[in-house]
Amino acid sequence: MVFDKDELRGKIYTVEELANLLGVPEENVRKKIRAGHIRASKPAGSRRQMIEGEEIIRWLLDKPPEGDGV
Repeated sequence: MVFDKDELRGKIYTVEELANLLGVPEENVRKKIRAGHIRASKPAGSRRQMIEGEEIIRWLLDKPPEGDGV
């Protein structure tokens, strides 16, 4: 699957949106987040995990997350 990095850059996605973009079940995305492969955050007052477009690009290029020692 080919993605336009410029389309992803600067955007923020929910788990549901990323799953739809990738064509996979939401649980697959959640597993990648729990395993530390994709970095997500929860904005203050929100229960939803959000993933920055830059993080998706990093993950698609298979680069390890920076700064967490994983």
